[in-house]
Amino acid sequence: MPSTYTPNLGIRKPGNGEEDGVWGTIVNTNSDIIDRVSNGTLFLTLTGTASTLTTADGLLSDGQYKVLSITGTLAATHTITIVPNDAQKIYFVRNLTTQTVTFTQGSGGNMSVPAGTTKIIYTTGTGATSAIGSFTDTLGMLSPTITGGAISGATITATDAALTNPAISGGTITGLTNLDVTAGTAALPAYSFNTDTNTGIYSAGADSLGFSTGGTNRLLLGNTSLATTFNGTAAVPAYSFTTDTNTGMYLAGTDTLAFTSGGGDAVRMAGDGVYLPAATTEARFIEIGNGRTGNGACIIDLIGDATYTDYGARLVRGSTGANATTSLTHRGTGNLELRVSDAGILNFYTSSAERMRITSGGFVGIGVTSPAVMLDVSGSGDFGGNLSVQGNLSTGAIVEVGTLGSGNRNSVVDFHSSGAPGAIDYSARIIRGAGVNGQFDFYNSGSGNYNWVVNGTTRMSISGTTGRVSLSGGAARGFSGNVLTTQTDSVANAFRASGYIEWQTDVGAIGTTYFLSDERKKDNIAPSVQSSSDLINQINFIQFDWKPESGNTGHVNVGVSAQQLQGIDSRLTHELSDGGLMVSEPALVAHIAKALQEALAKIDALEARITALEA
Repeated sequence: MPSTYTPNLGIRKPGNGEEDGVWGTIVNTNSDIIDRVSNGTLFLTLTGTASTLTTADGLLSDGQYKVLSITGTLAATHTITIVPNDAQKIYFVRNLTTQTVTFTQGSGGNMSVPAGTTKIIYTTGTGATSAIGSFTDTLGMLSPTITGGAISGATITATDAALTNPAISGGTITGLTNLDVTAGTAALPAYSFNTDTNTGIYSAGADSLGFSTGGTNRLLLGNTSLATTFNGTAAVPAYSFTTDTNTGMYLAGTDTLAFTSGGGDAVRMAGDGVYLPAATTEARFIEIGNGRTGNGACIIDLIGDATYTDYGARLVRGSTGANATTSLTHRGTGNLELRVSDAGILNFYTSSAERMRITSGGFVGIGVTSPAVMLDVSGSGDFGGNLSVQGNLSTGAIVEVGTLGSGNRNSVVDFHSSGAPGAIDYSARIIRGAGVNGQFDFYNSGSGNYNWVVNGTTRMSISGTTGRVSLSGGAARGFSGNVLTTQTDSVANAFRASGYIEWQTDVGAIGTTYFLSDERKKDNIAPSVQSSSDLINQINFIQFDWKPESGNTGHVNVGVSAQQLQGIDSRLTHELSDGGLMVSEPALVAHIAKALQEALAKIDALEARITALEA
């Protein structure tokens, strides 16, 4: 009977009565095969991208080793074909090459062993459809203890695990209720990376988890806090982004949190407030609502008391779109102040143009860039209510129209009291004409009077229709209630009577005669038949002294008595409103002239008679 071979190892099985004399050789070869499969290691150096691992019947061959230690510097994945495809094999594979090594036996599936890893693989030996699997890809362990080494690409399912500085790479760990590892340190963290063993996670103390990089603690996670031991800087913030390492958050000082952008301070938050620091030329913005795609309100609330807990002051940009209202609301009875602390100017703009300014001296300019008085306005102004001007003790209340030194021009004050528009754009107007000697005019566009009112009473009025000036008085002005007096109150108002003008004075009524002899104002003109010489001869000329109450002083050597003249001819005197008498000088002068004429006629007659007698 001929010899046969085991299907998986190729061990020779001699038939009965066969191989007489060579059994020693066969047994020795079979023993060597068993030794290889039980403890043998094949040190296999690979080149290229493909090779064959063959198990030969009855002969020592590489496919019979249990352990495969593979080395070689490869440029690409290397594929090892296990021959024959009907042999069932178990291999412990350690890949020490620079590339993945893939094992194949049939079309059922291959198994890859990455560089630097170890796997236990097996073949199904089913011929052309043979497949290769792995025991270590999915490894079930109960309470394993792993010390050192590396676990790569494994799926670990366990209830408890104690790991002492293992290197775990790839795969999954599931079903654990407790995973015990050493506490580790910042230099050698309990959880690290096989390529960076001083970077990872460790126990920094009771209830404290530490994160280290490069052997230095960077972050501490406790029960109530998350802390980093690296304060950071503006250029290298403690908390940043992998794609923008100079933008983030850092500790700028005690109790001061800073946010940096592009390596520069953007915002600092301290115990007393929020700051936006800047370098010499940097701009800083606070934007609310940037990037909107629809209308919405923007609100800044200031809360400084326990009464108005929603806001004490509020700045609002309305929600109605591009032309929304912006409002500043102040609550409570305190002041709302807008201050310029130093010698700056407070400017007010609309439509990007300055409309008003308040200088450091408190001068308000409207349309004026250099106001020189408390209120300096260039242009027209309307007051819907009352305008009150209060002066000081030295200068009084002054309203100035026009500016000294600005050139000659009219100064105009207009008054509008009618609601109906008319051809004239004022109800009343006061104009001071241009220049040093300009005319001063008062205008009234209607037919109303010009009135001068004192203490609620009209004292003088100019009629708007006739132009007549009328006066009225009271006891508070002048003497005896007269309204028109001289500066010294010695002469008051006057009126014209027939042939004289009467004046009220401080010494009583006095009269001033006037001469009027125009024939155009006379009727019934005829030669006078009055004997003026007889009238003149009736006058008793007297001398006298003036009484003090008369308003005259001194002695008069030649005078007349108005009472006697009145008795001779009433036309020689005028009786005044207080009963006093005055001489009608025109009448008296006319009689004196006629009496002189009469006397001259008599003289001429006498001279003629004398001449005749002498002849």
